Parts: sequence; C-alpha cells; structure tokens
Amino acid sequence: MRTTRAIAAGALLFVAGTALAAEQGFYFGVLGGRADYEFERPRPVVASLPTPLERPGGILPAPAFGGVATVPVFAVGVAIPGFWIPGDDEEDTAWGALVGYRISRYVAAELSYLSLGTLEEHRSIARWPPGSGTVQLDSKLETRGPALSALAILPLSESWDVYVRGGVMFADMEIENGLAGVASSTTFGSEAALWGAGAQFDWGEHWSARLDFQRFVGVGSNRSGAEADIDLLSLGVIYRL
Repeated sequence: MRTTRAIAAGALLFVAGTALAAEQGFYFGVLGGRADYEFERPRPVVASLPTPLERPGGILPAPAFGGVATVPVFAVGVAIPGFWIPGDDEEDTAWGALVGYRISRYVAAELSYLSLGTLEEHRSIARWPPGSGTVQLDSKLETRGPALSALAILPLSESWDVYVRGGVMFADMEIENGLAGVASSTTFGSEAALWGAGAQFDWGEHWSARLDFQRFVGVGSNRSGAEADIDLLSLGVIYRL
C-alpha cells in the first residue's frame, strides 16, 4: 500500500513538474492597434523669442541662441522649433514587436519595441504685419522606443490567461516643423511609466492571441508642449517556443 502511494505521489510530482516546465520559456510576438494621445495643453508662445521675423523684402536674421536652429515665426502665438500645438488628430495606428520569458505559470517579463503612431497638423498662420496674408505651418510628431515590463498572470483555464503589467518605456518623441520652406526636427527623450492589462488565448502547442491595453504616462517633454499620456489598445500574435 505504501509502495502504491509512493508511486502515485511520484507520478503526480512528475506531472506537475512537467506542466510547470511547459509553462516556462521564451516567446516572441507582434502587435498592431491604435494609440490615443492625451496632451498637456501648452501655454501660448510669443514672437519675442529669438526667431527670425518676416519683413518686406526678406527675413530678418535670427540672433544666435545656444547653437539651436530656429524657424521663421510669422505671428504671435505660433510654434517654435520642437514645439507641438495639439489639434483634432490625436490618434494613429501603432505597431510593435516583443520578446518575453515566462518565468513561471504566474510571472513573465517582456522587452518590446513600440511605434506609437505619427500625428500630423497643418495650419494657416497669419503673416506679420497683419493683413499681409498667411503661410502654411506643417507639423509632425512621432513616438517610438523600447519598453520593459513585468506581467503578473492569472490562469483561468488551460487556454485562457488574464494579466496585469507594469514597467517603463524609454520613449523618443520626434517633432518636425516646416514653415516657409524652412524645416526643423527635434527629439525629446523620456522615461515613461507604463501599466496595463490584457487577456491571452492559447491554441495548439505554440500559438497564442492577445487583446492588450497599455497606458504610458508622461511621454515627451512639457518644454515642447507635447507631453502626453498615451493609451495603446492592440491585438497581438504570440509564438511560444
């Protein structure tokens, strides 16, 4: 009797160990979805900044200012280089790729690279002096970078898991401005906290599908007028080794 119990206990331990080992390991994935920006609204910018002003017959040269390139400003309140004025278009398609390691059935770690979309704004800016027409201001904002996060996983069944995540994104936010044929590009780096939640469905021996939500807090720079919280809702496909 004792021998039978010992054999049964050993078999259970072997099965449990095999199941745990099956949960562990590397996985790779891709994702696509929609990124929604919530900007901190910028304060007005006045034309008294060291930027060139248009005058009849040409553009006044800009004074030196720490070696920073400048763009012509044609009216009070318009953008300076590296400055973003939020408009109506504050969401775009996003994509990413990831590699992860499932430490146990309940814990995983992920490293991902994310592109959180490209926003574009086109504005007609009044020339100086008033009544002398308008000029087109074209602006573009793009956010991308790696992110590192840890997942706490709750298995619901053999096929379904739900999870929450927390981590950090090392984001580069690039702002391009074009005005009167003069273009500038400025990149702001930031370390943005991230959190999120999602659900994962496993099918077959290697494949999984995900519905994932992530929020990135404080991306960009308030100096640029482009500091934002960004929400990412995505669908992903995972391959488990």
